[in-house]
Amino acid sequence: MLYSNVECKARSKEMAFGTIHFIALGEYGRGRREMRLPCPAGTVVSKGMNDNLTIGITKSGNPRINVNKEDTIFLLLSSEGGYTRKGSGWIGSWTKNHAKYNLLSKGNGADGLAGRIGTWDVVLLHILGTPQNDWIRVRTSGGGYGTDPELLYLNGKDVISFKSVADAEMFIDQAGLDSPDFKAEDIKTIFKDVTW
Repeated sequence: MLYSNVECKARSKEMAFGTIHFIALGEYGRGRREMRLPCPAGTVVSKGMNDNLTIGITKSGNPRINVNKEDTIFLLLSSEGGYTRKGSGWIGSWTKNHAKYNLLSKGNGADGLAGRIGTWDVVLLHILGTPQNDWIRVRTSGGGYGTDPELLYLNGKDVISFKSVADAEMFIDQAGLDSPDFKAEDIKTIFKDVTW
């Protein structure tokens, strides 16, 4: 299963050996890194859970999108928002939960010369084991720090997105869950090193 917080459509590129199809997130250029995931022609990754898509590996050992039903949960997340002068975008998790995610691929976009004004991240994550009451925070770029982040609640095979801290707190109260401190300093920017 592949959860995405953005909609992506497959692109095609003609090469000397034939046509390749891929999903691309991030940007290509100086201070930028485009994350390309090979996929079948016509693939559409919808916003939300895509039960019919999963992640496999190419012959060179890189991740690819496959059409297949599988119980393993993967997350395709982007922190792209707006112009980064009002704040860079990043994706983070609470420190105690940090080991539950394996970074398969990472990219970024940027504003200014080599990202000197600001940047935003895109990541492909593999959830290790079954998540139980886990939270991921997506700070979109350009929102400024007076706007709420997107919060993702992961429990079992469910991924629920909240567009504000107030909505997440209402859910926590209604469900009777222990509340993480959404303003705490123990949120880490996710995943510096790619491992597969």
